[in-house]
This record gives sequence, C-alpha cells and structure tokens, in this order.
Amino acid sequence: MASINILIIVDVVAAVQQGLASNVWMLDTGRYLNTQEAGNELITTLNSGDQVVWSLAAIDPGTNVQFAVPPAFTSNGGTIPSIIDPKQNPIDPAQYLGRFSPPGGTAAGTMYQYSIVLSMNGVNYNFDPFLKLYTAT
Repeated sequence: MASINILIIVDVVAAVQQGLASNVWMLDTGRYLNTQEAGNELITTLNSGDQVVWSLAAIDPGTNVQFAVPPAFTSNGGTIPSIIDPKQNPIDPAQYLGRFSPPGGTAAGTMYQYSIVLSMNGVNYNFDPFLKLYTAT
C-alpha cells in the first residue's frame, strides 16, 4: 500500500471571473501511468489499499480557496464514498484523506469519476477527475 498525494492548485481570481475548468491544475505522486496531469481531469491510477491525500492551494496566497463542506467529494452513482470515503484532515483543513478500496473482483483499468467541490468567495465550483484501478482486486 502506497500513499499517493494529489495537489490541487487554483488560480482563484481567474476561476471566479472565468470559471474553474481552465483555472485548476492537478498533479499526483502516483507511479503508475497517470494521465491528464496538470489538467482538471487527472486520472490517478491506484492499487487497492492505497491511501490518497488531496491537498489544496491557491496560486496567489492572498486569495482563498477551500474544500466545500459538506460534501467536498461527490459522485453521480454514489460510488466514491463506498470506494474511498474521503475525510477532512482534522489537523489541516486544506487536506482530505481516503483509502482506495474498490470491491473484490473489480477489473484492472476500472475508472471511477468523482467531483471535487471547492468554495471561493462563498460560491461553490466543481470539477470531475478520475481514480483508476491499476491491478485487479
């Protein structure tokens, strides 16, 4: 089991003016063929049991972005809570932690799309990256 860090970087001023899609970037420390890095639809490839740590930062430290509470993480099919159950870090509210636990029998390459909801200037914005299973469970 590895710990995979996902950094979410936001240009808050541009996001509020133009929308979030082209003003948010994601990078991760995954070692498996991750794709879409430096975009808003990062595909993070994980093994079952990997811990994921999402961290959030604004490009301009004079601006404020935070994970929306509740919920900061959602999915259309409701699968994200059951496979990773992200929880806010009580020590650092700019981080969420979760353990990737896809159901037994899940095929390698299975992808789960989820939404991350951010709050800027009292308005919520969301975008939809992916988690992908590296090896079958």
